[in-house]
Amino acid sequence: MWAASCAAPDPASGPAPGDDGSLARNEDRIEAPIGAWRVVPAGIDGERCSTRIARPGVDEGRVGASERCIGPVLGTQPFVALLPSWNLTVDDGLHAVVEVRVRAAADGRWSPWLFVGEWGSGAIPAQESATTAFAWGRVATDWVLLDEPADAAQLRVAAFGRSAEGDGAGVRIEQLAVCFEHADAAPRRAPFPAPRTVALPVEVGVPFFSQRQQRPEIAGRICSPTSVAMVLAASMAPREVEAVAARAFDPRNDIYGNWPRNVQAAWSFGLPGFVTRFDDWDAVARHFAAGRPVVASIGVQPGQLTGAPYASTRGHLIVLRGFDANGDVLVNDPAGATEAEGRVTYRRDELDMVWLERGGTAYVFDSVPR
Repeated sequence: MWAASCAAPDPASGPAPGDDGSLARNEDRIEAPIGAWRVVPAGIDGERCSTRIARPGVDEGRVGASERCIGPVLGTQPFVALLPSWNLTVDDGLHAVVEVRVRAAADGRWSPWLFVGEWGSGAIPAQESATTAFAWGRVATDWVLLDEPADAAQLRVAAFGRSAEGDGAGVRIEQLAVCFEHADAAPRRAPFPAPRTVALPVEVGVPFFSQRQQRPEIAGRICSPTSVAMVLAASMAPREVEAVAARAFDPRNDIYGNWPRNVQAAWSFGLPGFVTRFDDWDAVARHFAAGRPVVASIGVQPGQLTGAPYASTRGHLIVLRGFDANGDVLVNDPAGATEAEGRVTYRRDELDMVWLERGGTAYVFDSVPR
């Protein structure tokens, strides 16, 4: 089991061979311009989560058709997995591809560039390969898993296609994010301490939507976009569940639950966000206090989650919207057929098992759309 240990990166020991990439440095609570890029730390004090990267400058991060925009080398303590996510604005007729590569901690070998996601209406040239595996690692749908530790990563975005906007068309990189899974982090086990830094109860107002009220052929598959639709509605950017599902759908893997693609779908409706991991309830509570619900990825064995509208699930997304006075968790569970069935309170100690012990993967969105 992976340990939930996301952290901002430390300086790398040097740029990647063949690339003029500046080093990304961990600057606390400030935006630090470094070369052509800037590192944007997570905005919640003390939270161990994603480093966001955005392209600054007069071009505002625009990438011309068939160009690649390469980010800085992100050095960190050795890691065995990473979760990327992104918010891209892609002009009509163009197609954006997001890739990542990693550097072996033992000897400095770089992996090939790995395909981790895409967005847009254009086409990728036939000669462009989509590499998802190499000798010591692979892309597992929405994150990169390694057989040996790496100590640095680098992301890039490529834009392909032709746009009616002509030479000014491109892909605006609003933010890229990467969450590292450290190799030496011991797996965290329940019980996890109750939240201490936020007064309870605390609740974010989130309307309830049921995935079971959607078209039967997709109803059992759309917990993730249904959860995203709830957050969009809470953020005053409401969209129909099936509209969100249509954008979140990953045709390469035939799924609706691809983590970074759901975050990108929310951004396409104006709501910024990223994928991260949690290993304590205080960080979650700070999001609630700031008006941000958390979309959590859980897995449930029979008997593990009292009051759930299912006995078990290998993978499911729910919306965490607050704590009651006892510290138990207020949840919108899209598997509920009705609001009475899906707007529930789950025991925090049980969510310890089905969420935090499993890595604490989550989507976090801004409280107000841009």
